[in-house]
Amino acid sequence: MKNEARREKQAESRLQELRDLLTEGVDSGTPQVWVQDIFLQRMKKKVQKNKD
Repeated sequence: MKNEARREKQAESRLQELRDLLTEGVDSGTPQVWVQDIFLQRMKKKVQKNKD
């Protein structure tokens, strides 16, 4: 019985976390376009700049 109660509590906690994440996503506004290549170029420049 204790294990079942613990599992149920964990499931409820995970479900609440998913709800919170969904709410955060919906409330964050319109999605922005994300281009992987441009992002990687910017990160490579930052890394190179930090090495100098």
